[in-house]
Amino acid sequence: MNRRKQKMAAQIGEFMRQYQRKAQGGMNEPNDRQYSRKLERKLKRLKPEELDELLHDEETETRDLSSNENLSALLVSVIFGGLGFAALCVWVLSWYHHWRGYYRCPYCNRPLKGVTRHCGCPEVKALG
Repeated sequence: MNRRKQKMAAQIGEFMRQYQRKAQGGMNEPNDRQYSRKLERKLKRLKPEELDELLHDEETETRDLSSNENLSALLVSVIFGGLGFAALCVWVLSWYHHWRGYYRCPYCNRPLKGVTRHCGCPEVKALG
C-alpha cells in the first residue's frame, strides 16, 4: 500500500474510533463526539469497494500469507507423519512375519530369523 493510502487508512481508523464512541450520559454533553465532518463527507462519497480496500488491505495480505504458511506446515507434517507411520507399520509387520516363521529358506524350508539373516544350510553357504 502506498503512503497516501496508508495515511488515509490511518485517518479512517481514527475517524471510526471517534465516530463509534458512545455519547456520555448527562445533559452537559449533547454532542461530545468530535470527529472530522470533512472526512465524513469524503467517506460517504467513496465506493464501498474502495472503502473496504482501505480498511482491510493489510489484514487480507497478512491473513492470506499466514493461512498459506499454515497449510504448508500442515501438509509437510501430514506427509512426514504418514511416511513415518507407514515405515513403522512395515517394520513391525516384517518383524512379526519373521517371528512367526512366514519367511522360509527355499532350500531347506527352515524359518528365516530376520531380513538380513540367511539360513545356515549347505546350499545357501555354497552360493556364497
